[in-house]
Parts: sequence; structure tokens; C-alpha cells
Amino acid sequence: FSYGQTGAGKTHTMYGSKESEGIAPRTIREIFDNLEAESGRYSHTVVGSMFEVYRNEFIELLPADEPGGGDSPHSSRSHASAASARPRL
Repeated sequence: FSYGQTGAGKTHTMYGSKESEGIAPRTIREIFDNLEAESGRYSHTVVGSMFEVYRNEFIELLPADEPGGGDSPHSSRSHASAASARPRL
């Protein structure tokens, strides 16, 4: 989760740079490292979504219809009001 005014460094914090990875790539790597460590014992399915909330609107950042986009179960809510459309956890 990242919050702040324009230019405060939210994107850098979340994604980082080539020299210093941000929260998102480190978290994803940690998830897959843990799954790989348990691959002999369990079968896993990973589904992910990334949203931006801007002016009380949820915006899907990984739309399924774009290359590299996810198959989000929340894609039908991509522009719904934040007050009325909360992602299922």
C-alpha cells in the first residue's frame, strides 16, 4: 500500500529501479520462492490483481485484455466506486 502526493515516490517505493527493487517485485519473488520450496508437497494456483484508488475509483492496473494482464476476478469492478466495490479478500 502506498499513499501520498504527486512526486512523493510512491511508484519508486512499489516498483523500485534496476539497482534497488521495490516492494512489489520483492514480495512476488518471496511468494514464488515459498511456493517452490513446497512444490513437492502441494499444488498451487496463483492469481493476482493490482488496483489504484484515485478519487474514490478502483482502477485495475493489470487488465486481462492487455498483454501481461492478469485474469482478475475483479475486472468487472475496474471503474466502480470505492465505496460500493471492495475487492473480495
